[in-house]
Amino acid sequence: MNKLHNIIWAVEDGIREVKYAYQRVVNGYDERILWDIAEYLNRVLIPVLKKFRENKYGYPNGLTQKAWDKELDIMIKGFEASQRIKDLNPGTRDSYRNDMKIAEKGLSLFAKRYMNLWD
Repeated sequence: MNKLHNIIWAVEDGIREVKYAYQRVVNGYDERILWDIAEYLNRVLIPVLKKFRENKYGYPNGLTQKAWDKELDIMIKGFEASQRIKDLNPGTRDSYRNDMKIAEKGLSLFAKRYMNLWD
C-alpha cells in the first residue's frame, strides 16, 4: 500500500508541477506565490538588492554614494529581518521585536526609494 500511495502522490505532484509551469508561462508566476507574497518577495528581493548594491553605477540625487550604500544595506537588512519573521525563527521575544523594527525601517525605506532602484 505504501508503494502505491507513493506512486499516486508522485503522479499528483507531477501534475501540479505541470500546472504551475503552465501558469508561469502564461502569467509570469504561479499560484503558489499568492499563498504568501511577502515570503516570495523576500526570497527574490534579498539577492537582487545585494547584486544591485554590488553592481550599481550611480545614486539618487541628493545622496552621496556612501549614503546610498547605507540605505541599500538598510533595505536588505529589512527584507532579511522580514524573512526571519516569516520563517517563524526570530528567536526570543526581544529579537522578534528587534526584527520587526528592522523590517519596518527597511521596507519603509524601500517604498521611499522604490523609483530610485534602477541603474
